[in-house]
Amino acid sequence: MLNWLLAIRYLVKRPVTWLAVLAVTVSVFIALVVMTVMHGLVGNYRDKTHAYVGDAVITSSSLVGFPYYQELIQQLEAMSEVAATSPVVNTVGLRRQPGSSQTSGTRIIGLDPVRHADVTAWDSFLHYRQGQLTQALIPPYEPNAAGFIAGIETFYVRKDSDGVYLYPQPIPHGIKFEVISFPLTAKGAPARAGLGEVNSRVFTFSDFCCSNLARDDYGVFYVDLPQAQWLAGMDGSIPRVSAIHLRWAEGVDPEQGLTQVHRVWREFKATYQSQPTGDLLEQVRVQSWQRYRRTEIGAMEKEETMIALMFLLVGLTTGFVVFVVFYMIVGNKSRDVGILKSVGMADVGVMDLFTRFALLVGSCGLGLGLLAGWAFLHWINPIEDFLYRTIGWQMWDRTMFSIGDIPNEIAGIVVVRIAVVALLMCLLGALAPAWKAARTRPVETLQVTQV
Repeated sequence: MLNWLLAIRYLVKRPVTWLAVLAVTVSVFIALVVMTVMHGLVGNYRDKTHAYVGDAVITSSSLVGFPYYQELIQQLEAMSEVAATSPVVNTVGLRRQPGSSQTSGTRIIGLDPVRHADVTAWDSFLHYRQGQLTQALIPPYEPNAAGFIAGIETFYVRKDSDGVYLYPQPIPHGIKFEVISFPLTAKGAPARAGLGEVNSRVFTFSDFCCSNLARDDYGVFYVDLPQAQWLAGMDGSIPRVSAIHLRWAEGVDPEQGLTQVHRVWREFKATYQSQPTGDLLEQVRVQSWQRYRRTEIGAMEKEETMIALMFLLVGLTTGFVVFVVFYMIVGNKSRDVGILKSVGMADVGVMDLFTRFALLVGSCGLGLGLLAGWAFLHWINPIEDFLYRTIGWQMWDRTMFSIGDIPNEIAGIVVVRIAVVALLMCLLGALAPAWKAARTRPVETLQVTQV
């Protein structure tokens, strides 16, 4: 109790102590704001990716896909762990407007809208045909034409300052594109060698798809699965697909579900590997959605880690400020230390006194920093709105980035990490001065003159 009373007295009576408190407060405030925003951005991206991909993916690394997917789907849907499946074709090609010589590259994704919406949140990505999945790929003005759904960034659709797309009304009609692809055989050879080498078909606009994922909203055409199979050369007597997306049943542990799918896949591969084109099954992998999109997710998580390390360096600076302040206090309070030691306080007791003092300084700075950070994050979006209305400034230009409100939900893990680092830096900063005070001899601090 005496040590706590002395620590509180030092905090109140020594103005220089508040310099250390201020250093901790500023560091905690900045770390909380920046790490909360970054943690929110990474979390939002993960959630959007999960909604776009589903829970797991069976995918081929080959451009020609893999066969016998109908038989595999039957086995998967018989499992209690799997609630729904969706076969998908991923290929690339060119697009151009009929009669034009200008072409540009495009990704072609073939799927069944109804099945894919059972696995992912794909229905919520549509604009005009949301809730009308059976009509999603049927052009509203030409119901007999082959329809396509365009990634929202494929065409120029303007955004407002809040990042909301200004969709044209009514549904645009007469937008047609010729899609050209280079079909491959199961061996990877051109399927139309000597016959023009390409498959092409004219598609008519049906809807926009907005997943708010830059990679998946730009240069993407969604078409019906059989159309994509024909364009990529994956049709025929043994049709192929590029991937099968899965959704787990309610309450299924993802790791358990993935383990069971791995087991079914190994048995399936052993059965069909000896069949015609069965060698393509060797290039198929069963992956969780995180593993499937690890390139994008991993990069963002790495950036979050780098920011955390940068603020660890800021914490070292705070620790140095604490060291200087405590060193000054130890020098000015040497007589207090001498009196305490002369009445029997051990070296450990002196160390304990300054350790508690450091914890008190760190706790005050941490509390003030967290309170200031919470208040700023609570008002961060209104503040940004005010700055945009008055001086036209935004943290992110919503017309360029797929970001709505600035993330401001404080995660418990972020607070814990900041608190641990803040208190640890205070303890480390006070360690050397506390050791110096503990090693001081009472006779040296209490004598009036030096002879």
